[in-house]
Amino acid sequence: MKKVLIIGSDLHAIRYINSLLFVDDLKLFILNDHNKTKEIIEQYNIGELNMESITSGKINSFDYIIYTTPNSFDNKIYNIIKSYKGNLLLEKPQMKISIIKKMNCNIYFIHLRKFNDTIYNEPSNINYIEWPNLVYDGMDAIINTLPNIIDYISCLYKNEDLDEFCIDKIKRDSNYIEFKVNICDEFMVKIYNTDKKGNYPIMNGLEIKWPNFFICINNLAKEILQDNLSCLNTIKQEQKYINIIKKIRGDI
Repeated sequence: MKKVLIIGSDLHAIRYINSLLFVDDLKLFILNDHNKTKEIIEQYNIGELNMESITSGKINSFDYIIYTTPNSFDNKIYNIIKSYKGNLLLEKPQMKISIIKKMNCNIYFIHLRKFNDTIYNEPSNINYIEWPNLVYDGMDAIINTLPNIIDYISCLYKNEDLDEFCIDKIKRDSNYIEFKVNICDEFMVKIYNTDKKGNYPIMNGLEIKWPNFFICINNLAKEILQDNLSCLNTIKQEQKYINIIKKIRGDI
């Protein structure tokens, strides 16, 4: 039996809870740190860990902690769980790597698309990708949407080493970002802002289906039960994702 603590109250947290509740040999808890989290605990009838329990050392009774909120790991979260010694799994992306490195535990980053059973579209020598960004839902084209595109292209080649990504010809506009990726083949990528939630990403005129989060998370759970974390990104691997984000954002 693996004990897993969920920290988060966003849509990602709900997806993890909905999926992991059905996994045998996995006992699920959630950190109750504010009213919204309490509502989730009551709605899904799962165990809770309160702040008093963390300070008493009970946090180290968990085999895994899953932090579900992208790009929000900060000093507040660090101070809550800094005594944890187990396996910390972080939903990508998380830009504040320097804070995460202060943790004295095993750290991994979840890229759920890697656990997708869907057959990917076949690339050609030159490819054109158009990817929607739901800007009116608070999605940032670079922080929130770009990592999904990196995952998608990486999975086309089963590529673990992002050193092979060569990115140039970056063009920014108020409504879109365009750039070129050279890996084994050439990709022209356009991320465009939209309010149409029904839009699919498109490569070479063909739709790219969204991954089924339930299947992906359950495939992740199978690896957790076996303590097989080789399919998750280490800090070193994740730093390469962050460098790509920074380059397209103009930081480096």
